[in-house]
Amino acid sequence: MVKLMRVDDRRIHGQVAIAWSKALEFKVLMVANDESAASKTQTMALKMAGPPSSKTTVQSIEQAIKTINDPRTANTVIGVIVTNLKDALAIAQGATDQVKRINFGNYGRLNGGDVSQKKKLSDNVYVDEEDLKVIEEMKKTGIPIDVQLLPYMAMVTLDDVLK
Repeated sequence: MVKLMRVDDRRIHGQVAIAWSKALEFKVLMVANDESAASKTQTMALKMAGPPSSKTTVQSIEQAIKTINDPRTANTVIGVIVTNLKDALAIAQGATDQVKRINFGNYGRLNGGDVSQKKKLSDNVYVDEEDLKVIEEMKKTGIPIDVQLLPYMAMVTLDDVLK
């Protein structure tokens, strides 16, 4: 079961490896990203950055969906990190029953494009018109979506920040 799927440009960093992993007690921290999964160097670096309290894996989007849907992982607390909204949507649609929450953490400042041309949802989340279309599709999955930088900070629903 995916307790949290986090959209985060930076993949694994202190907020994820320490705060979120500890708060939600991930047994597996999965980076779902085709580019990272195809790179031995990125995979190795991400595994080293993962928290010692959980197993860190790096998988393609297709493999991540298979792993999440595998009955053997049904009772495993999994945290998934994706770097973009299209990947989050693919996983949300491919594993809807297994994903309990989608969290926007750090998105839109590092993934290209002019930030001044994007809509600011929070201090750490910026979206463009294409992102807004993907978000509308993501909302159709029925999975709760929020914006929350750290687990001890206030959680705000995505609908509230879109207003």
